[in-house]
Amino acid sequence: MATDNNRLTPSRAIHPGEILREELEAREIRQKAFAESIGMRPSHLNDFLRGRRNMTEGFAKKLENALGTPAETWLRLHYFYLQDLKALAESNRIKEKKSLAEIIKDAISRQGFSQKQVADIVGVSESQIAAYTTGEEYPTLQTAGSLCMALGIAPATMLGI
Repeated sequence: MATDNNRLTPSRAIHPGEILREELEAREIRQKAFAESIGMRPSHLNDFLRGRRNMTEGFAKKLENALGTPAETWLRLHYFYLQDLKALAESNRIKEKKSLAEIIKDAISRQGFSQKQVADIVGVSESQIAAYTTGEEYPTLQTAGSLCMALGIAPATMLGI
């Protein structure tokens, strides 16, 4: 579990279907028999157990009646699952954001240019290009515009937007 802004971010989100599957296994209840006992199609129960269906109030009530676990517990499990998914998505979005140095280095590589070639095209020294690719220096706005054009980088990408 990682922390970000004092909020714990789980390493993965656990769907309540996974918990139900483990509960059925612990009670030695077969999925098909359980589905039939609560008036549900076995394929729908299987979808839920695999995390492909969401919890509903009606389903939570059926689980409460069949297993004795309060419906609110199932609904909370699903709520926290959704919150964890959101936290993971945000965490991944932040991790995927590349630094300006990485953006420039990747674009140079993708275009098949050497740093000297880029320096010549943009009109700066090769050592400046090297400094941009290591993050030691940042290009001026004019140079950044030239890098965008020379390397095929969208200005929004260059600005980290």
